[in-house]
Amino acid sequence: MGSPKELLDWKGRPLLVQLAENVQAVGLSCLVVANGQHPLPLEKLTAMGVRVTPDAVASRGPVSGFCTAMRRESAEAFLVLSCDLPFAEPEQLKLLLGNRDELKHWDAVIPEQRGRLQPLFALYHRRTQPLWETAFQSGQYRLMEVLKKLRIRTLPDSLLDQWATYNMNTPDDYRIALRERERRDALSPSND
Repeated sequence: MGSPKELLDWKGRPLLVQLAENVQAVGLSCLVVANGQHPLPLEKLTAMGVRVTPDAVASRGPVSGFCTAMRRESAEAFLVLSCDLPFAEPEQLKLLLGNRDELKHWDAVIPEQRGRLQPLFALYHRRTQPLWETAFQSGQYRLMEVLKKLRIRTLPDSLLDQWATYNMNTPDDYRIALRERERRDALSPSND
């Protein structure tokens, strides 16, 4: 991207702050697992009641993030979101969370969009922790390798807005997201 994705401007504030607000808007507490590579808007996040913790283990992408979150929290279910999801809005989070009872029978509930699993916009059960820990300890940092071992309830493409799981990895991705945000704002009834 060339700059920290979580700090990109989104609606006049850092994307990470917007994402934390969206999580809180659906009644959940928010824990940010940070790899320490970039300074975060800690004062703003702390004022919001968001907890920020460094990776408990050497950062190896999402796998170490899973380990850290599950070591820090005692919850049975985890909503996991990457930091670069500009359209992970409360309505979309509610649709995903409406499937949390599926975790009684499945290890993870993951939307599938455009033929691909979206594992960083998903729900996971605590029982998956040993698999994340084993992957980390064995140096297997590829998220998809752990997913192959989970019992996954896949949610259909039609459940969520096609933009809900859109993530931004390049400046072009960011520009596309900004154009979509402008389009949505133009269609918003408050602009009539």
